Amino acid sequence: MRLLALCIGLAFALAPLAASADSTTQQFGEWVLQCRGPVGPKNCIIAQSVEDEKDPARWIALNVLFNRSDEPEMRIVAPGTALGKYFALMVLDEKGFVPMSCSEVRCEKVKYEKSLMPIQCGEFYCEGAWRLGKTWITRVAQTQEIDVEYRISMLHGIRFTLKMPGLQEALDAVIGKKQ
Repeated sequence: MRLLALCIGLAFALAPLAASADSTTQQFGEWVLQCRGPVGPKNCIIAQSVEDEKDPARWIALNVLFNRSDEPEMRIVAPGTALGKYFALMVLDEKGFVPMSCSEVRCEKVKYEKSLMPIQCGEFYCEGAWRLGKTWITRVAQTQEIDVEYRISMLHGIRFTLKMPGLQEALDAVIGKKQ
């Protein structure tokens, strides 16, 4: 929980959210919806984080923020001490985990190498170079789990499994759909 608070705090620090003394926190499955001010795209972030069982200093967070058009964008964040070069994205389907790549138009199963996302690191955190837009979020919200691998090389990495139930409900809460 301490890690999730750090990730949400980091995301709020980076996001241009409206300032307000009012804050709201809601739980949707493994997802946490945190809002500063009234619930809505300009004030909220949806986040989930997972620590490595062997080393809590290794973690992954998925943060859903909303762009200027109020469309969701998912960002993958890891600690700044991480040594990786790529994130690999895999979605659980009926055949197991499959590598995925998504554009704004569609999501498709791809060869593993095409699912690799370059990582950009600063002093305190690393972030995936791509913003995963509405198409990707819609696709993963329909699954049970996704795996994010923090790739140190093509042969070595750390895999984190994140649970997707609750993501769609959290999105609906932010954009005002009835639950």
